[in-house]
Amino acid sequence: MMDLNWNSRTLTQGWQRGINAFFWGLGFTADDFTKAQVGIATPLLEGNLCNVHAHELAQHLKHGCAAAGLIGFPFGVSSVSDNLTQGHAAPDLPDLPETQGEYSLIAPLTAPFKPYADLQVCFGNLAPDGILFKVSSLAEPRFRGLAICFENAKAVADAAAAGHILPGHVVIIRGRGPVAAGMPEVLVASAALSVPALYGKVALLSDARISGVSSGAVGVHCSPEAAAGGPIGSLIDGDVITFDLLAGTIKVHRDIAARTVAMPLPKYAYGYLADFAATVTQAHDGCVPRWVCTRPATRARR
Repeated sequence: MMDLNWNSRTLTQGWQRGINAFFWGLGFTADDFTKAQVGIATPLLEGNLCNVHAHELAQHLKHGCAAAGLIGFPFGVSSVSDNLTQGHAAPDLPDLPETQGEYSLIAPLTAPFKPYADLQVCFGNLAPDGILFKVSSLAEPRFRGLAICFENAKAVADAAAAGHILPGHVVIIRGRGPVAAGMPEVLVASAALSVPALYGKVALLSDARISGVSSGAVGVHCSPEAAAGGPIGSLIDGDVITFDLLAGTIKVHRDIAARTVAMPLPKYAYGYLADFAATVTQAHDGCVPRWVCTRPATRARR
């Protein structure tokens, strides 16, 4: 499983990455996603990448990695699509056509496509075990703003429509993590923040997850979640929050550890959903049952 996860983590970092791939952290910690190697598989090809066979792409990646002087990864050993069997060698496929134009498929570490990756994990007093950022429209990798707190995505959409969310706000959605709510997507909220008046001027932080079509400064999978006693549950409107995606840090400029905030208990007291809430791990452990998680002890933070 280690090789399969290692390959998946590499291949999903490009345009076709899914934030859900971050969940299955078997053998990984959040720190692994901040390493430079994570961003090597960022294909820049014309056309619909969904039509590119993963193993056909892998051959191109293999040669590109070698040309860029990167450490080699196993290619063609785990199947990702087209109903091929995982763990078996892929059939030989023709090479992709040569890349044309100003872009090459693989950028070396000395000349990356961008100065920082589109997936960033930050740590700090708001997220001791990490918060995952998807950044696609933030002009600067640093942000400072005032918290405005909500308990669900619809409330964010309603507030945005009413003009209550302003540039410089850090929108907080908490109580939506794996224990509290099964970690639903909050696409309704991120879409509401994409209006011209707010796009790129606000940030969204949550212990929920996000759709891959979302854009802007979005930090999700905040761990630990509010229902598990995470600091995100102690935030109040007006708290000053800063994050630095280059340094990998996030901070609330208040002593929130002394605050006592009662978060709602899980909705279900019995049945499957109650069992899930009682046994699921936090986002940094993959949101899997505790008996499945074999992640090594968290390493010291940077």
